[in-house]
Amino acid sequence: MIIELYGPSGVGKSTIIKKLSSLISSGKLPNACCFSELNKEQSNVNNTYLKKLKTYENGSCYFTNTVLDIVQNCSMNNLQKYRAVNLTLNSFIKYTVCRTEYSDKYVIFDEFMLNRANSFIHYSNDYISDAIKYFSDTPLPDFAICLTAKAETILERHKKRNEFRNCYEDLSDNDLIKSIDRLIEIDKAGLKIISKRGVKVELIDTDQMNSDEIVLKIAELIKNYQKENEKETELKRQVFETCKSFQKHGSRHIMRLQGIAYCAFFVPNFHISRFEAQRDTEIRFRRFGIKESDLHDKTVLDLGCNIGAMLFHASKFNFKQGTGIEYDNDKIEIGKQIAKLANIRNIDLRQGDLDKLDSRTLPKFDVVFALAIEGHVQDRNHLFSILGKLSSEKLYFEGNASCDIEKTSEQLRQAGFSKVEFLGFSSDDLLVENNKRPLLVATKARHSGIRLLTNFCRTLLKPLQDIIACRKKSD
Repeated sequence: MIIELYGPSGVGKSTIIKKLSSLISSGKLPNACCFSELNKEQSNVNNTYLKKLKTYENGSCYFTNTVLDIVQNCSMNNLQKYRAVNLTLNSFIKYTVCRTEYSDKYVIFDEFMLNRANSFIHYSNDYISDAIKYFSDTPLPDFAICLTAKAETILERHKKRNEFRNCYEDLSDNDLIKSIDRLIEIDKAGLKIISKRGVKVELIDTDQMNSDEIVLKIAELIKNYQKENEKETELKRQVFETCKSFQKHGSRHIMRLQGIAYCAFFVPNFHISRFEAQRDTEIRFRRFGIKESDLHDKTVLDLGCNIGAMLFHASKFNFKQGTGIEYDNDKIEIGKQIAKLANIRNIDLRQGDLDKLDSRTLPKFDVVFALAIEGHVQDRNHLFSILGKLSSEKLYFEGNASCDIEKTSEQLRQAGFSKVEFLGFSSDDLLVENNKRPLLVATKARHSGIRLLTNFCRTLLKPLQDIIACRKKSD
């Protein structure tokens, strides 16, 4: 578990981390540790970090590109840009190791990914827009505690340290105040975004508090979070257990990666991190180009939904109703528990066999997901038939590795889709060799029958309209 303290440089995070470390050493904050203590446990830290980074770099490509785009357009000199990118890379490596090596501990740190936003974004001309991009893409902690204060207070604290960080370099006092004000705005914008992405967040105004008071408040928040997290931890264990296999051609397919979930997602009060899952919902949505407008107030169906990860992520786009159908009943029951814990009431998860599914038992849905299931059903023709009957607007289709793209596109057209677009291949799987699943978006012609009837009526009425127009002219 990762607990990140973040806020503008100078707000007092380093001092608080040191005092929290002393509190942990005295046994007053059990099962927690500061990242500096983990460094001492490893003899070859850098090599371990780099190996882990290499393993998971595939899932971080969107975030990496976001950072490079923002830094490139910031008004910093080249040395500052280099430092900012290097700091971000180092933080990502540390984050990766904590996720993979110390998932059984509550790791507290003030230099993970949220803080890296303060290394460069305030140099952007459009810093709020770039902050939204950054916090929408950055790898997340489990619990984020944002520290803030007035800009004048932060500047005063920073000056006492007799050093200026990269983000404050070569700035006058007046410019420093402006810069800190920007950082405060950036952090507050980030707080809203990561909260929406499912992270538990707390904002602490430290302006009228000394460091001891802040440490005690943070320790209390962490203890409460640990208690709340017990139920989530047990539910997560059940997720890992049920995701060990799935139904395929009437038998069981054993997953190559054991002890993790199939897909990562964040919802209120529960999440599966990118490093606890084989695949990632956010990246899958990005590859399909799905925006809020595509799902807002729409009905959504996910066939072969597993525990419901894609629907849980889609719920953030304010759909009207989400329905998931999955063969394994234990996955359905766990998905229902997650929905209840997250207080998501407009998701309906049902047990069902796709090879026996009768489309007449379901209504039509505005949007349908059929992801990596075509290679696992026994009757492909039946699958494409129900896809055509259940989809009223759009189908997001992911084939399996052996999928014939041209044949599949033709089958979708025969099923009633007027347009089928090939988007390329998946890129979210931790197993790089699995990223060869084709992605297609199939669209139904909207209200084509109504348009034909309207055009027909206009054709019939045109002579009458011409007669009326002639009479008006003669009058």
